[in-house]
Amino acid sequence: MPSTQAREISAASRLDNVRYAIRDLACVADEVIQQGHKVLPLNVGDPLNFDFQTPPHIIEAVYKAMPTARTATRHLPASLKLSRQFAAKLRARAFTTVRDVFRHFRCK
Repeated sequence: MPSTQAREISAASRLDNVRYAIRDLACVADEVIQQGHKVLPLNVGDPLNFDFQTPPHIIEAVYKAMPTARTATRHLPASLKLSRQFAAKLRARAFTTVRDVFRHFRCK
């Protein structure tokens, strides 16, 4: 029987400066919640946990698409438009880079 040894697997050094931005934004969401605002955490797992019900026509469409493996999400023109509108609002508030946003909304 082959011997197995547990060894630590470490991340490649080229990942040292990689950040998972959604985690930083989750801290901002926590601060907003503490201020008494309602936040819908759409960045986490199953939206059914947050009282969202999948519309029947979407369930049917996914069911029909499964045999052809065409169920992956894609960037939609509407999401690009929304991203551009959000970027314009940030620029209007003097946020010009993603780093500006993180500096301002840094988790404390």
